[in-house]
Amino acid sequence: MPNVTDLVQRHLKEEAAYRLLSAVAHGHPWALQQLSFERAREDQPHLLEKALSIRSIAYMGHLSLKASEAQLTAKGVLFGWPILAISHPYALATHEFALVVKKVHSASVRPA
Repeated sequence: MPNVTDLVQRHLKEEAAYRLLSAVAHGHPWALQQLSFERAREDQPHLLEKALSIRSIAYMGHLSLKASEAQLTAKGVLFGWPILAISHPYALATHEFALVVKKVHSASVRPA
């Protein structure tokens, strides 16, 4: 039986994402810093503050849509379900999610 990391790489091509989110789930500081902290001040690069950026939300949202579509599609193939009935709503949801992220990002960008 292949390990989980190999399965994720084989079916989703997202080994790095799996490793990052696994590290977040297990409380590794390096992973938490990448997704939920940012520099508090530019002149002090080691001073961090909590911040959940729209990029982090978009990244994790995209991964969750991709992973859930993949497992439902695989189940659909196994049970003979119409694949378009599964993949089409996910394509629409992914598109809508991208539009929302773009809108929120543009609203949160401060003019120079």
